[in-house]
Amino acid sequence: MASEDIEEEPVLAVSSLRSRFEQLAAGTSSPVQPKLVSSEPIPSPVTRLSRPRAASNQGLNVDSTVHILRGSSSSSDLKTDMPEAATSAIDFKALARRRPPPPAAQTEPNAQVVKAVSGSKPMEVDPGATKSAALKRPPPPPPTRLTKPGGASPTPSPLTRPVPLPPSIIAPDSPPKSGALRPPVPPVPPRPTFLVFHSPENSVTDFQSEPPPTENIPPFPRRTTPSPDLRNNSVEERESSTDSSSSQPPPIPPSRSSRLSGLPPPPPRHRTSRSPNSGGSDVLSLTSSTGTGPPPPLPFRRASAAPDSLSSPKSPPPRRSAMARPVLVASALPPELNGNGYHINGSSINETPAPSPIDRKPYLGKPLPPPTRTIGPGDKLPTLRRPTIAPGELSSDEEEALEEESPSSRVIDSLPDTSSASRRPPALTFREGSSPPRLAYHPHSGCVIASGPNFVVSHVHHVKIYNLEVQDTPIYDLEMKSLGMKDAKIMSMEFRPSLNKGDRGCIVWFGTKDGSLLEMDIRKGQITATKPAAHLHPVSHMFRHGRSMVTLDESGKALIFSPDPDHLDQDVSLIYTVPKAVRTTDKNDFVKFLDGKLWTASRNESHGGGTLSGKMPIIRVYDIFSPGSPGKSIMPGDQCGQVLTATIHPGEPDKVWVGHEEGYVSTWALDTDDGWPRCIEVSKVSTSDILCLEGVNDKLWAGSRNGMIAVYDVSQKPWVMTNCWKAHLNLPVLRIFVNYRAIEANKKLCVVSLGRDDAVKLWDGLLGVDWVEKELVKNESAFSDFQDVTALVVSWNCDSARPDYLNDEPRNANFFTEVFDSTTTPPDIISFSFQEVIDLESRKMAAKNMLLGGKKKDDALSDRVTGAYKRWHDKLSSVVKEKFGPLGVEYTAVNTESLVGLFSCIFLKNTKEFVCRDKSITAIKRGMGGRYGNKGAVIARLVIADSSICFINCHLAAGQHALKQRNADLAAILEEKGIFEASPSSSAYVRGGDGTMVLDHEFVLLNGDLNYRIDVNRRETYTSAFRSGDLSGLLAHDQLIQQLEHNKTFRLRGFSEGPITFRPTYKYDPRSDEYDTSEKRRTPAWCDRILWRARTPSRMQQLGYRRYEVNVSDHRPISATFVIKVKSVRQEEKLTSRRVVESAWADREVQFLDLAHKFYVRQALL
Repeated sequence: MASEDIEEEPVLAVSSLRSRFEQLAAGTSSPVQPKLVSSEPIPSPVTRLSRPRAASNQGLNVDSTVHILRGSSSSSDLKTDMPEAATSAIDFKALARRRPPPPAAQTEPNAQVVKAVSGSKPMEVDPGATKSAALKRPPPPPPTRLTKPGGASPTPSPLTRPVPLPPSIIAPDSPPKSGALRPPVPPVPPRPTFLVFHSPENSVTDFQSEPPPTENIPPFPRRTTPSPDLRNNSVEERESSTDSSSSQPPPIPPSRSSRLSGLPPPPPRHRTSRSPNSGGSDVLSLTSSTGTGPPPPLPFRRASAAPDSLSSPKSPPPRRSAMARPVLVASALPPELNGNGYHINGSSINETPAPSPIDRKPYLGKPLPPPTRTIGPGDKLPTLRRPTIAPGELSSDEEEALEEESPSSRVIDSLPDTSSASRRPPALTFREGSSPPRLAYHPHSGCVIASGPNFVVSHVHHVKIYNLEVQDTPIYDLEMKSLGMKDAKIMSMEFRPSLNKGDRGCIVWFGTKDGSLLEMDIRKGQITATKPAAHLHPVSHMFRHGRSMVTLDESGKALIFSPDPDHLDQDVSLIYTVPKAVRTTDKNDFVKFLDGKLWTASRNESHGGGTLSGKMPIIRVYDIFSPGSPGKSIMPGDQCGQVLTATIHPGEPDKVWVGHEEGYVSTWALDTDDGWPRCIEVSKVSTSDILCLEGVNDKLWAGSRNGMIAVYDVSQKPWVMTNCWKAHLNLPVLRIFVNYRAIEANKKLCVVSLGRDDAVKLWDGLLGVDWVEKELVKNESAFSDFQDVTALVVSWNCDSARPDYLNDEPRNANFFTEVFDSTTTPPDIISFSFQEVIDLESRKMAAKNMLLGGKKKDDALSDRVTGAYKRWHDKLSSVVKEKFGPLGVEYTAVNTESLVGLFSCIFLKNTKEFVCRDKSITAIKRGMGGRYGNKGAVIARLVIADSSICFINCHLAAGQHALKQRNADLAAILEEKGIFEASPSSSAYVRGGDGTMVLDHEFVLLNGDLNYRIDVNRRETYTSAFRSGDLSGLLAHDQLIQQLEHNKTFRLRGFSEGPITFRPTYKYDPRSDEYDTSEKRRTPAWCDRILWRARTPSRMQQLGYRRYEVNVSDHRPISATFVIKVKSVRQEEKLTSRRVVESAWADREVQFLDLAHKFYVRQALL
């Protein structure tokens, strides 16, 4: 074809739309295959110009020497062949201004992939043609549609989607001459792309419009074997690594997946590239659809890199366009990881399963790193995260799938037993008949010391001196300025030991902020001696040990003042005694003198990694009285919080108890082989921090953040809490210490507590008031009258059954008649406890109960309560009236309460035989961590005469393995504080309580669906037991009985239960007598139980315990009958008995004080 046949001027317009499409199709009309000649380079543009914007009708300015496309108005003009020289003289400047053709709808896979440069993406290039500026357009075409041998088209892969080129730059089939020169490649920014050779068969006739792809860039397929790092590999290294069989294809270059979506894609990278082939069968150009054979193979040779890429500095890492998709032809990946799931063997294509896009991960160009740990080696594993379930979404049966025990249940299960703790405050006074003294101090900068009745309270420049045997107000209120110490700020105080008994507890040493030491005689209120600048830093602590005094400043320097060995008849003095200096660590947060050694700890020192709770504190112990003895660093044997306090227990003087954050207490043995303490146990005793500990008598006292002081009996395992009272009003207890001198001076074991509420409280360390109350209970019959009260307790999980469901069968209709006939006489109290009155799976019912379930104070049952509770209330009232009305006995509903399925209704017989007062009822939520009432309890109380009775209707956590969660629910219910208002009837409650807690009541009846199961897995085991009638074997595996017998921390250990003679009450198929026949086939269990507790067990007797055969629910109802002996106290006779008991206590008190005195003498504190 001659050059004059080509139009020199661009076509400004077309005659019709058809002629315009024929122009675009001109480049694909020839079926000739492109060919590459190894000796001829591919032409490249000399310069690169930015692509100008042009209107749709703008003509193309084509150079006369560039023979690309001729303007024609018909397809007949396109039949003339192109000359060979057309491909060697393309003007890319003109080509860049030309409008690109529309994208291809479907292309044949006659493309080859050659990587242009290290770290770049593949890009399609037609054989014999160079890459032009027209490749700047960002949107690639859809993936190649390959046809399998069977004729079915495989699923296109986004990884094999080629980037089409304008048909105008597709080269003819004739190769260029060997003498053709290749223009140099200009330096351009890198672009992550592959170079793909196109066959002319990928013609414009297959193009279709497609919107640009989104930013969802598919990741590269996962490699099964590590590949070398390709970031620095050259083009020729990758080309030469590909053999003729394609068994070792070049690896995928690295790429970056992060790119700002708002930035345009980088310009194309103009590089020359070749695909080496060593055999004709291995040519990667696929067979043309027209049947033309493949082109001859190219000779193998090294590809020369572009000069600019060698001389120019290293380009930055390639960036992936937000609009571009990776184009991967099968041969560019390993055989097993071809992007579109095909293996290429010559010209045949076989389909293999393609990896899922979800499984594909970006290839980083280097082997994946080994797995790493996210927690420390010694850290505890995190708890399993459960999906959030909306309230009421699961039934009690479905909750078995969520039986993972909560951390709170594990903690509560290991805490000390608090069921028998007395709540009576052991207040102490130094003047008989007077109220406890009220002393005030400053909790942040104040100091308090005590010696017998003498108390010294300091705050910066002020000192107050008290003698509590004389008065509760200070006898001296001194200011340091008036004493000649204008700038003295007191930081620490301690009583100085003295050989003269008259001086004991009267001489006080002060440590000041400027490091000076002062001595004062509190009898006169005068400074008697000073030692200026004894320390260079503030004196933070001061201790007394034997006849020596120890002062410690903030830098860790300790001064030891000991008597002169040549003058042992003289006490230590600030003026004449030469102190010995000992160096310890500085910035100590905890300092305590124990067993003749100095114990220190800092919050900044800990051992171990991971979380803060996983670190173990470091404790340093110094034997400061042994010259040359270095300090010893010790650590507890298990993870616990930072050290806050420590003490020695008088009952076990060879041990030290250290209190930590998070409620931990570590126990240390002092009698060891090397003489240094050794940790023997770490236990959790509280849910909050142990701020202060003190060993008193044979008990261990502990102060917490909520202002409570707890007394523990540590001789038992687990510990038993014997006393617990509110010492300071909901504010932390900062310090507890013993007034040792009061044992000698006042015959009292005085314990002093300091709280954040600015108060100084005094307590009886011997707990004499509790000893007296326990002895009075033993002699209760001497000053009380007793009366029998009968109580009928009914419990039933009705499974949302309505009252009218009981009318279908005789055995259901006679249910209440059988219940009332279980007692020989009309009971004085009838308590009905129902569970699952509403459908717990119904969100509508649960929401209605929560929003409209409030009650009025002047009405037993509000009109706004859900109709289900109202219907049962009316039903119970009618059956009680129907049964006992003809007998002339009337009942009144005194307490009624509901809680998301729980419903309690208590009827009291109208009689003049006893008086009922203090009627209260409330509810406790335990579902969803205490936020929802699908699990929990309804608690009611009555006071009859001088006895209190508490009724608990509870529904505990469901599930065969949720044992600890049920135990935690019980502990929370029984130990909940402030559930009732305080009652003035103090004689009606026990253990010094005021009726605000469950265990304050003299009698407690607990019933409901406790959900304790039977640990029997084989169905044949319990079916054979039912046939034989021997239930003892199953009862031995009952979880509740096992907990009562073997779990020392079980909160129901103080409760009793009558003998069980009936079959398990759960789980039945509704409307049948068959146990669960569903897919779960749950093991039958005695889930419904009634237990009771009395301070004096002989005053409460269970008469009956049975079940009923109502089949409208999956549970069977149960009932129990009790006889309770309530008391009426004769107050005058009680006072007489109290005097007798207190006299006996005076003798016991002397013995306890003698033991305590000996202990403190051995500790060199007296």
